[in-house]
Amino acid sequence: MNYKLPLLLLLAIGKLLIAQETLKPFVEHYGDNLVWDNFPAISEDGSHYLIVYNEYSCCIDLGFTLKKIHAKDGKVLREIILSPGEETVAFMVDQQKSIYRNVKKLLDSNRYHTLIEVQKKIPTIDSVDNKMYIEFEMRNHVYKSEKFTIPRLPSYGFCCNGGTDIEEDCLLDQTIVRVFLSVKHEMLLIVTGLSQVADGCDQGPFYHIIPMAMK
Repeated sequence: MNYKLPLLLLLAIGKLLIAQETLKPFVEHYGDNLVWDNFPAISEDGSHYLIVYNEYSCCIDLGFTLKKIHAKDGKVLREIILSPGEETVAFMVDQQKSIYRNVKKLLDSNRYHTLIEVQKKIPTIDSVDNKMYIEFEMRNHVYKSEKFTIPRLPSYGFCCNGGTDIEEDCLLDQTIVRVFLSVKHEMLLIVTGLSQVADGCDQGPFYHIIPMAMK
């Protein structure tokens, strides 16, 4: 049996996965358009990360904001509006150029790497303490997060029953929407929220740093 071809395929897949984390976030300005990609990203020292935030909304575009967030306490260190919501006057070209320069300066001030998205993001609930963890395989290695809990979100009225009936206030379970991995910093960035619950009831997204469990 010829093992050379499967081995080459495994090596190619491994290089592709490694390359994903070495991607860098960028922003460009073309004509009258501001474009960005390869977010979220983490700083070289793991002290903070960058996200492009777009608040959940069923009805209107609320715009996009670049946020620099402290990895340990979740504090927002800086915000740059990339594009306004649809109820705000659109940015002129000169404003876009100014935003481009500000973001470019931020990206050049540190070495950032794009986080790897984890496709399997269904958490496992521990039957002992009712906390959850995420376990998955990547690059022939099994990763497992520390146990964590996601707080339930307060909601009100018809939001508590999908917009069909008027109900008392309630607490709703968040959904894990996306999960990202930093191999170097041994942590997950988990995105959660309430999306499409009912008109006007969406909340999020929210971001959580979860360390990987000790090997």
